[in-house]
Amino acid sequence: MNKIVLDTNILIYSIDRNSIYYEFSNKLINSYDCFITSKNITEFVNVLSKNKNIEYSFIEKKFLSLYNNFTVLYTNKNSLEIFKDFVIKYKPVGNKIFDIEIASIMLSSGIDTIGTVNKSDFENMTEIKIINA
Repeated sequence: MNKIVLDTNILIYSIDRNSIYYEFSNKLINSYDCFITSKNITEFVNVLSKNKNIEYSFIEKKFLSLYNNFTVLYTNKNSLEIFKDFVIKYKPVGNKIFDIEIASIMLSSGIDTIGTVNKSDFENMTEIKIINA
C-alpha cells in the first residue's frame, strides 16, 4: 500500500457528512497507508475550535481518534533543514507557511505524496506528488 500524508482539509472533511469531499476523504483514508503530521493535528483542533456549534468534548474525541489511529510524523532537525530550504526557495506567506512545514515533515520522513482537496496549496512544490479531489 502506498504511503501518503493527509492534508488537514482531508481530516476535516472526513468527519463532515455534509461536505462534498466527505466520500473522497474517506476513500483516500481507506485506500492508502496514511500518515499525519503534528502540524495537521494543531490545525485540525484550531479549525474545529473556531466553530461555536461544536462541543469541546467532540473536539477532544476527534483529536484522540487522530492521535491513536494514525502514525504521527513530527518535526525534527532534518525537517527543519528542509523547511529552511523551502522558505528560501518558495518564499511562503501567511498560511502557506504551514503547508511548507507539512511538506518538510513528510519529506524528512521519506513520504513524497500528499492527499488534499486544495491542490493549489502544494502544486508549486516540485518535490512532492499530489492526490486531490
